[in-house]
Amino acid sequence: MARAQTLLKPRWVTATGLLWGLLAAACLICYFRFPELLNDEDHVWIVKHIAHSGTWPHVLQWRSAQHSLVYHSLCAYAWGLLGWTGLRAGRMAQGINLACFLGLAWYLSGFLRRIGVNGAARLLSLAVFASSTRWITMSVTVDNDTLMAVPANLALGLTVIAMGRREIPSWKLTSLIALMVGCSAAIKHNGIQFFLPVAGCFLARHWYYGDRLGPILARVALVAAIIAMAAVPIYSRHLADTGTLIHHDQGFHRDNWSGDRWEMFSFRYSSILARPSLPYFEDFGDERICAADLSWPSKLYMNWWSLPDHLPDRPSPAATRLVFVTALPVSLLLLGGLIFALLNLGSDPRRLALVGWALTVFGALFLASIFFPEPRWACHTYPRHCLGAAGAVLGCLGMFLSELWRKGKFVRGIICLIVLLHLAAFWVLLLSGPFYGLKNPWPGYRL
Repeated sequence: MARAQTLLKPRWVTATGLLWGLLAAACLICYFRFPELLNDEDHVWIVKHIAHSGTWPHVLQWRSAQHSLVYHSLCAYAWGLLGWTGLRAGRMAQGINLACFLGLAWYLSGFLRRIGVNGAARLLSLAVFASSTRWITMSVTVDNDTLMAVPANLALGLTVIAMGRREIPSWKLTSLIALMVGCSAAIKHNGIQFFLPVAGCFLARHWYYGDRLGPILARVALVAAIIAMAAVPIYSRHLADTGTLIHHDQGFHRDNWSGDRWEMFSFRYSSILARPSLPYFEDFGDERICAADLSWPSKLYMNWWSLPDHLPDRPSPAATRLVFVTALPVSLLLLGGLIFALLNLGSDPRRLALVGWALTVFGALFLASIFFPEPRWACHTYPRHCLGAAGAVLGCLGMFLSELWRKGKFVRGIICLIVLLHLAAFWVLLLSGPFYGLKNPWPGYRL
């Protein structure tokens, strides 16, 4: 009888499955409730140009045209194929990102299991991922970061496998890692940065496992060659259109420079909590409305947990403030996970891949903010640039939570309360505010 009841039990109804469904629901709500979220409005113009002409635009025609246009071409093809649905180009581009994001979320659940994060810690880590406001809204933002993040995280998973094996990585595994990093680089320029943690991990095997440097250097060279070949179309296109291998429109840095300086090491929590109630400046594109907007850690914190400023209406101030309150202990857990992984690199070589991916993306944001400061938009603090290391961030967090889980029931209760309260606050914010689905946030902008 007991066996029959076990067989009849719907095994697919699990806590992880329910949480994944909650994440998917949040993404779908963003798709149907919010307007076409645009990091740069010209992404949609490029999609329409490719769909109508069948060719890529000149790299100087729009600012975003200097990117590799894999994402835009995919959106244009899908729009042409499904034009009978009546969807606008922007909605189709959002749909492509939505599919990529949900696929990434499904992969991350398996990735955490693969690196040994236990059930409760894995569930809590996924809950943090499912309540990162900007990561969730990225699922329906017209931008190529989400597509780039998929192969970047696949490369991370393969590198973790390579670091977890005592034998030297096979040429096949090495080539797969290089191909995934190459795909991310071919989709967006900054995917090239993941060569650094791959090379670092391979070289570190000499100290972890005693691998000879000759074979390791040969594999690093193979990875570099494959990534370089994947990036060739980017630079050959720039050469054909501009006569130079490298071109990047830095005009927006100069135009927005106003003499402000990032206060790198301040964290202005009181200003963060006050910001949701402050009025915007007349210049809608200027996000500097309080002292926290000129503090790099503060801006990073706000961009990680808030809804985009460029929505047609302001989110509920009380709901945004609630998220900022509940996100503070969650942020401390994320930081603690990274520190824990750093302090325990010697005990598990796989952690080097996690730390390498995370430090690469956050280090790049920090350095870019120093050398290319943009206090006007603070785009070097947007978490969309960190989605390629989502597996690393969640992996470090999951391993840290697994360690804390052994401290007893009291600690477990505190951790669960922190994560669940923030998840609830995220949903309050998601469902609040006078947003208008299917409308465009940019005045005068029509698709």
